[in-house]
Amino acid sequence: MKKLDGMRAALMLAISVVLAPSVTAQEDNEYAYEYKYGPGQYNYDVEGYDEDGNYLSGNVDTNDRYVDGYINDDEGNETYFSGEWVDYGVIEGYDGDGDWVQLEVN
Repeated sequence: MKKLDGMRAALMLAISVVLAPSVTAQEDNEYAYEYKYGPGQYNYDVEGYDEDGNYLSGNVDTNDRYVDGYINDDEGNETYFSGEWVDYGVIEGYDGDGDWVQLEVN
C-alpha cells in the first residue's frame, strides 16, 4: 500500500508541474526592466517622442527583438504601440494612429 501511495504522490507532483503556469513575472529593480517573464520577455517603462515632437510615456513588453504595449501623451490619451529594438535601450515603431515613435527605456 505504501508503494502505491508513493506512486500516487509522484504522479500528482508530475501533474502539478505540467499544469503549473509556465510564465511568472519576476520583479527586479537592479536592472532597467520592470518585470521579466521568461527568456527574451521583459517589461519596461519607456518615454520618448513621436514624429511631431510630442512627449510620450508608457509601459511595453518585449519578446526578443519585438516590442508592444501602451503609451500616453501629455494629455493622458492612451494608444497602442508596436515596434522593435534599434539600439541599446532604444525602441522605434508606430503608435495606434500610424505615427512614428522613438522611445527610450527609463
